[in-house]
Amino acid sequence: MINLYQNSPYKLGEELLLANSFFAKGDVYRAKQVLQVEIYQQILLVCEYLLSLSTFEVEENKGDIFERLEHMIEAFQLNSLHPNTVIKCYYSLACHYSKSDDDKALGYLKQCFKSLKQLLQRFELHGDTFFYTIDDWLETIPTGIAPPTSQLQVIERVEDLFQNSQFKELSGRKEFQQMIQKLNDLKKDY
Repeated sequence: MINLYQNSPYKLGEELLLANSFFAKGDVYRAKQVLQVEIYQQILLVCEYLLSLSTFEVEENKGDIFERLEHMIEAFQLNSLHPNTVIKCYYSLACHYSKSDDDKALGYLKQCFKSLKQLLQRFELHGDTFFYTIDDWLETIPTGIAPPTSQLQVIERVEDLFQNSQFKELSGRKEFQQMIQKLNDLKKDY
């Protein structure tokens, strides 16, 4: 695998060429769509890259990675745009801080729960006011806009995340128990 990819050229930005070609032909909408779709995909990938990078980094560098990750989540409003990615990010942060800062870990678990509620409100892939051209593209992707699971299964998966042994120290805290109760209450709605 390494031999296949280590000498490959860096990303050349074909999307820029395509967008400029559409613009030159007068198709401004398609030019914007190409760029918005690429930015959308890259933002989600960068979140994954940052999480992966944090696993390879020494402890003192992880804070900077996590801070940048949180800035991306906020800047692109991923909580409403792609809450599934945000759940994964905040869960990873909660796991990391469960070793050193219970309050921070609990705060990230609260963010996971908040993102879960966002996901359940609009249970499909979608654009927003910045990514206003991607909905047509999302309709064409092979997986479609609907997730390959039910809302109840998503709630149960998040509930399983909260049962991670790393959160054993938090399990006695009132806020943690309240979130578990809220997850149980959510399950009743689905």
